[in-house]
Amino acid sequence: MDKYGGQYEGCLRNWLPEDDSVKDMHRYTVSQAEWQEAVGEELEASFPV
Repeated sequence: MDKYGGQYEGCLRNWLPEDDSVKDMHRYTVSQAEWQEAVGEELEASFPV
């Protein structure tokens, strides 16, 4: 996310139900202004999984 001008916002504990358990969700955000400052007019981003 740093590459695209964004930042880590935090962790939502026990947020995603999956089968008989729940998982945490880590939240990242990037605003339009942050994006444009970091990459200009580029419209797509890719992240390794």
